[in-house]
Amino acid sequence: MKANAFICGLIAVLIAPVFTSCEDPTEPAHVHEWSEWDVTPATCVETGSKTRTCALDVTHIETEVIPIDSLNGHDYQNWTTITAPTCTTTGEETGTCTHDNSHTTTRTVAIDPDAHNWQLLPTAIAPTCTEDGNGDQICSYNEAHIQSGVIPKLGHDYQNWIETTAPTCTTEGIETGTCTHDATHTDTRAVAINPEAHDWNGYTVTTPATCTATGIETDTCSYNPSQHTRTQIIAINTNAHDWNTTYITITAATATTNGTEVITCKHTSSHTKDSRTQYATGTAGLDFDLISINDDTDNAYRVSNNDTSNGTATGAIFIPAYHRSNANNSYLPVTEISDGTNSYNSNAFGSTAVISVTFAEESQLTTISDHAFRYCENLTNITLPASLTSIGFSAFTNCSNLTSVTFSEGNQLTTIDENAFMNCTSLTSITFPTDVSIGLQTFMNCTSLASVL
Repeated sequence: MKANAFICGLIAVLIAPVFTSCEDPTEPAHVHEWSEWDVTPATCVETGSKTRTCALDVTHIETEVIPIDSLNGHDYQNWTTITAPTCTTTGEETGTCTHDNSHTTTRTVAIDPDAHNWQLLPTAIAPTCTEDGNGDQICSYNEAHIQSGVIPKLGHDYQNWIETTAPTCTTEGIETGTCTHDATHTDTRAVAINPEAHDWNGYTVTTPATCTATGIETDTCSYNPSQHTRTQIIAINTNAHDWNTTYITITAATATTNGTEVITCKHTSSHTKDSRTQYATGTAGLDFDLISINDDTDNAYRVSNNDTSNGTATGAIFIPAYHRSNANNSYLPVTEISDGTNSYNSNAFGSTAVISVTFAEESQLTTISDHAFRYCENLTNITLPASLTSIGFSAFTNCSNLTSVTFSEGNQLTTIDENAFMNCTSLTSITFPTDVSIGLQTFMNCTSLASVL
C-alpha cells in the first residue's frame, strides 16, 4: 500500500504544471523559500517587528508586528543600592528602564561576607586617623563574627567644607574641611576662581550725557581694573547744554522792524537761551556817534545825517531806539538827534530831502538838538516819541511843508527852545503837553497856525 501511494504521488508531481510566480495566476506558482526572521524586539513602550524574505524572489517580503511587551520588554539599567547587603542579610537595589524612567524594578543583592559592622570590645585600643589600633572586634550583625589583632588606622574623612577665603575674579579661594573622626583635624583646598566675584569701585562718568545724547558711566573692579569693567547708560540730560558764546540771528532786524537773536546749544541749534531783541537798524545812511550821558562814558548814541560817506538818508526816515556798532557790541540807546556841532551850517538833518520822520515804538530819544531839521522843506509830518524831553533852538525852522506835529501819549516834553518852529508856514495846529516851557518866537511866521493848545 505504501509503495502504491508513493508511485501515485510521484506521477501527480510529474504531470502537474510548473509555475514560476506565486502571485500572478498567469505564471506558474512556486513554494517560498523563506529566510530566517529578522527580528526587532518589542519594548515596554513600542511594538517590534519581524521580517523575512523569499530566497527565490527578494521582492516577496513578509512582515509581522510584535505587540508591546509590557512584561519582559524592559531594559533596566542604572542600578542604585537601596539597602546594602551585610555579612548576614541580602541587600536590595533598584533599576530604571531606559525606555521609560517611570518603569522601575528591584532585585536582591547577595550577602557580602565581608560587610561587617565591627564594634570594639572594651579591652581593644581604638585606631585613630593616623595610628593603628589593636584588640578584639565583634560584628554587630552576628556576634559569632569576631576578629582580633591590628585594627587599621582610619585615615582622615574631611567633610563639612566651609569657605574661609572667598575666591575673586582673579584669585582662588580657600575652604576648610573637618575630619569626621577627629574635629581637631582640618584640611584646606582651593576654591576655583569665580569670574563674577568682582569688587566694584563704583560708577564714574566717562562720557557725559548731553541734552541730545545718552552718556556712559564706567565701573572698574579693584582686583583687575584694566580688564574687568562694566558700563551703563546715562539718560539724556535735558539741561546738559553746551552753549555757544555768541548770539545768532533767528529773525533778522530790518531798517524799521526788530528781529530776534539767541544763544544756541552746540549739540542742537533748536535749544536756545537768552533770547533778545535785535533792534531795527534805522534808515540806511544814518550816522551814529557815541556820547556820554548821566555822568557815564560812551553810554549812548546820537544820530544824524552828517557823514555822507556811508550814503545819505533821504525820504522817509526811521530812527531806531538802540544802536550797536557791530554784532559783538552791546546795544546802547539812541538819545539825541544831533551831529555834535548843532550850528546853522552844521547840524543833524538840516537842508536834506527828508519827507517824514518815524521813531521806533520803544524810542529812547530825549533831545532834538539845535537846527536838527532846519530847512527840511520836504518834511510834511512828524510824530515825536513819548521819551522826548526837549526840542532845541530852531530845530524845525523853515520846514515850510510841515503840516502836523504829533506828540505820543504819555510824553515827557518839558522844553521847546526859541524859534523851534519858526517859518513853518504850512503848520495848522499843534497840541503840547502841559507844563512845557516854550521859548521866544517859537511859532514866528507860522502863518497857517490857527491854534496852539
